[in-house]
Amino acid sequence: IESGVDPAGRALDPAMPRYVLGDAERADLLAYLAVLGNDPGPGVTEDEVRLGALLPLSGPAAARGRAVQALLERRFAALGSLHGRRVRLLARDCGADAQAALLAARALCNEGAGVLAFVAGSDAGAARALLDELAMLGVPVLGPLAGAPEEPDRTSVFHLLPSLSDQGRAAAR
Repeated sequence: IESGVDPAGRALDPAMPRYVLGDAERADLLAYLAVLGNDPGPGVTEDEVRLGALLPLSGPAAARGRAVQALLERRFAALGSLHGRRVRLLARDCGADAQAALLAARALCNEGAGVLAFVAGSDAGAARALLDELAMLGVPVLGPLAGAPEEPDRTSVFHLLPSLSDQGRAAAR
């Protein structure tokens, strides 16, 4: 971590970042690594990894929501397993507004083993209140369907699409 050498004395890839850690930080990191395999965290059980999706499964956008749900389920089934665990999609109807999405998100986070992350947030799922709630709960959002904002303000939201200005710069190049 600090010197760029693995435990066997081999040099790490030059792209691997190096970190300068204080004594307290080093102790915290080592304590975390010691228990990492023992506490898999929310959404991860012995046999599955649970991912949540808030989709419009009723109302005028239901066809789009069901298509996204079917696509994700097929992709996860084709994946097979992730570190020996089946990837399971838990899709919930987000309704037509952000309040319904908030309620659905909270229910998924509190249901059974919870969820590791949310994928494919819908238009209602991209509401600021929902992202604030998920950040407070420590649940990341992977690939919301909207493009990345011009000013990203959350470290727990991972956009798969660039912002419009980034797309414009790429097109100009």
